[in-house]
Amino acid sequence: MPRAARKVSESGLYHVMARGASRQVIFEDDADRRSFLAFLAKGCEECGVRLLAYVLMGNHLHLVAGGSVEDVSNCMRRVTGEYAAKFNGRHGRCGHLFQDRFKSEPIEDDGYLLTVIRYVHQNPEVAGLAKTADWPWSSYREYIGKASLIDSEIVLDMLGGVDGFVKFHAQPHGGKKPIECEEHVAQKRLSDEEAIAAARDLLGRLSLESLSGLPKGERDEAVGKLRYAGLGVRQIQRLTGISLGAISKARP
Repeated sequence: MPRAARKVSESGLYHVMARGASRQVIFEDDADRRSFLAFLAKGCEECGVRLLAYVLMGNHLHLVAGGSVEDVSNCMRRVTGEYAAKFNGRHGRCGHLFQDRFKSEPIEDDGYLLTVIRYVHQNPEVAGLAKTADWPWSSYREYIGKASLIDSEIVLDMLGGVDGFVKFHAQPHGGKKPIECEEHVAQKRLSDEEAIAAARDLLGRLSLESLSGLPKGERDEAVGKLRYAGLGVRQIQRLTGISLGAISKARP
């Protein structure tokens, strides 16, 4: 039976998970983890994939990646294949290291993107291994320090900077497992046409193009209305030209 086609994300963002075959360990030590991250950095660069978050556990890993479904798939096949060959050679084993193909779930709205980012980073704490901020094999430290492997700008802008990022991660994830997508009902994304119509109803004579030229208080009030109506942060940026940082601070 042919495999089901992967779901395509309109936003170009995916939550990716790969697990060891029969739940076996895929990282024996820190040398394995460093090796995987090196393959991941190379794969993302060569396949044109943006990495927004990652965590390496014992027998599985989570990523948040941006790109076309084809690019993300090519990147993961390359990275897991090269890493499996290196792992098997280093540890004197043979056979499949990873269980089937990796899982991927589209991320279609800003709220869910943040939920998944937090879920990924909190994996070690939920597993009882370490505090979220203390686990060395996730992108959490890149967000609060210097980003080397990830693109941190989008998430930090949405949360108003590092302080907002830290506060957001201090909240519990609520026991949900985003990759299974059973407990999350994503907010319906508005098309640009629907967004423009909604803005017309909300803002009256003000056009989307005029918002960037308003005084800060008026601009933030208008942007807050748009966010409350269901427009995403990146969608507002695209339609108005206002920076992601300014939009993220204009709370709905």
